[in-house]
Amino acid sequence: MSVNRGPARTGARGAAAWGRRVAALAVGALAVFPVAAGASVAAAADPMGPVLTSVSVDPASLGPDQVGQLHYTATSADPLARVSVRYQNSPAFPFTSDPAATPPLDGTIPVSFPQGAHNGTVGVAMVALTDTAGRTSTWAANGSVSYAGGASGPTTASVSFAAAAVTLAGFTEDVQPPVLTAVRVAGPAALTVGDTLTVHYDATDASLLSRTSVALYNQLANSTRVIRLTAPDAPASGNWTAPIDNSWANGAWHVQTVALTDRYNQSAVYNATGTGTYTPGGAFNHTVDFSGATFSLSGSSADYEPPVITAIGPAPKLAAMNGTLSIPFTATDASGVVGYLGVRLTSSSGRQFLLQGSDLPLNGTVTGTVTPTPTPDYGPFTVTDVWVQDRAGVERHYYANGTQTVNGVAVDNHSLNLGALTTTVTDPPIMHSATIVPGEGAVTVRWLPPYAWDTKTTGFVVTVPQLGRTITAAPSARSVTITGLTTMKPYTVSVQANSTIGLGRAVTATVVPRIHGQRIISAGRWDADTCTDLVTLSPTGVAYLYRGNCRGGFTGGPTVIGRGLQDERILIPHATPVPYSGENLFWSVNYDGTFREHAHTTMGRTDLDFTSAIATGWTGIATAFSPGDWSGDGEPDVMGITDNGDLYSYRHTNQDTLATGVRLGGGWGSYRQVLGAGDQNGDHHADILGLRPDGTLWLYPGNGRGGFARSGYQVASGFAGARTMLATDWNNDGRPDLLAVDSHGYLRFYSGNGHASFIYRGVIGTGWAGYL
Repeated sequence: MSVNRGPARTGARGAAAWGRRVAALAVGALAVFPVAAGASVAAAADPMGPVLTSVSVDPASLGPDQVGQLHYTATSADPLARVSVRYQNSPAFPFTSDPAATPPLDGTIPVSFPQGAHNGTVGVAMVALTDTAGRTSTWAANGSVSYAGGASGPTTASVSFAAAAVTLAGFTEDVQPPVLTAVRVAGPAALTVGDTLTVHYDATDASLLSRTSVALYNQLANSTRVIRLTAPDAPASGNWTAPIDNSWANGAWHVQTVALTDRYNQSAVYNATGTGTYTPGGAFNHTVDFSGATFSLSGSSADYEPPVITAIGPAPKLAAMNGTLSIPFTATDASGVVGYLGVRLTSSSGRQFLLQGSDLPLNGTVTGTVTPTPTPDYGPFTVTDVWVQDRAGVERHYYANGTQTVNGVAVDNHSLNLGALTTTVTDPPIMHSATIVPGEGAVTVRWLPPYAWDTKTTGFVVTVPQLGRTITAAPSARSVTITGLTTMKPYTVSVQANSTIGLGRAVTATVVPRIHGQRIISAGRWDADTCTDLVTLSPTGVAYLYRGNCRGGFTGGPTVIGRGLQDERILIPHATPVPYSGENLFWSVNYDGTFREHAHTTMGRTDLDFTSAIATGWTGIATAFSPGDWSGDGEPDVMGITDNGDLYSYRHTNQDTLATGVRLGGGWGSYRQVLGAGDQNGDHHADILGLRPDGTLWLYPGNGRGGFARSGYQVASGFAGARTMLATDWNNDGRPDLLAVDSHGYLRFYSGNGHASFIYRGVIGTGWAGYL
């Protein structure tokens, strides 16, 4: 910002006259409209406050060094004690009656404006009248009247203030902040306790200053002192003074900042760096010489010395990534503690991590987590620097090259051998592909062997806190099975690899052992042909596709379409048995109660490449299945039977979410299996079948609106040997059939006629017991 200060200030005669006027104005500036001192505020015979009847000024134009007379008239039941007038200006100037005399009801007040005032017409903003009883009435230019001190009266008035307006001309307007021209320490440059510091400044401004301050800084002690001068009219040149006592820090001091504010609240801040800030205006650069604004101090008893590290190390030879590392040290400080200690270790690639602590003993250790930044790094890390602070924040910094600084100022070299403090960062062995899979009364933990470059493994540790059990496995082990668990009870299971540098990161899961559900489902037309296929899930979490041949049999052997599904407890078909309306996907219920969707989305492929969780909170579901479009909205829905035997229907929306479950009834826990059956009675609505332990099959017709058309009734018998069953159009004749697996693993085919009647067609597969 360019600073053009305009004409020079008026001569000595004008300055003296101005000084006399502003001295009078300063009295009024302290309190513009107070209740008169000693005035009584007790109830008076007449509570009416003083009434202003007129106000005018003569002459109506004023210049520098000119004084006008503001004439007022008023009425009052009691004598006046004070008359105050405020003009509209920035800042507003108050004028008051002589405090040593009783103002008349018809009187005058001298008015004059200081150099720096803005030219133009300025009107009276308000007039305040206070009587000897302490009652005050304030009359504003907008016609409003307010009262204080027990006064009352009209709240509006028609007194004209127009005749009191003054036109100002010939003033050198103060429109810019003050300008600092010089700053220096006056007197000796070497001080001691008991001396007085004097800092002199020179400045220019179109008006007088109102506030000034100087900030002094001792970098070695990180100490700042601010000396302020505040007065209604501070001189453009002056001194800041301060006594030196034992609270000051020894060492070199320099003026860091000078701040000047004029009576128009325009300010300038000058920094020793050559920068500054104007308000208003913003940042600027300056050339004021601060080199003479320095001094040195000695003889103070204040403790501004940072701690001294006398010894540090040794560092451990090996540290685990994300583990903790501690290095011992000894130090001295007058306070008896180390306020803060930081140790930085750096690798050859520039990665770093810190050890740090606060309020440490003088003989202690500094500890930190081995987390190199910005990215992890392994191998040797060496201490590159150490910094120590006292509780006041005074800091000493040691570097590996032998140099040191105190609060950023270089001092004598140190003798600490930081380069010898080296530790090698490595990882404890990790678990590779560890899985924790619940089963029926058991949990199996599996993992893959360590890699050749892993830290050497000394074994594996599996813990189950609820049992108070810790199982230690040999380095060659790849699984641990924990038996004797209670079904439906949650257990937290963790597995870690052990090594000479400690245990590696734990793989932990909370599992609930329980009986699994359906693991054989109809997948609809999973591949590109028109035949119905089956999807199965093995106990190890492998999903297989069995392609149907549309004639009641299979085409080829099973194909793996997915792995890692061992946490899925129940498979649920997405395809409606008849007519087929599915996509290349199916659902599952996870052991943790998550309802998931699995699909293959790539043309020409059959393997699973997409999994998404679409609902949670299914831990209380004993079994689940799809009845097809139970609600009649065209979407295949889901049903679940809770652990207490209640049957719920969950409508599947076209946004791929499940609506809140609707309870359809209780007592369904008595069935060995309940399954979606397609349309079994020819009414074009989805039905469900229930298999009882005695081998009878019961049909429950749906009404197409989310409920049952009638009570269930028996439609078949002889299925006592069936352990799992599903309905699908297996022979591609458009009618739902039944497939059942017995305890021997035989897969049997029963063709349906579309009216809940089935004909046994024989065994179409063996070895299916692994899916039971």
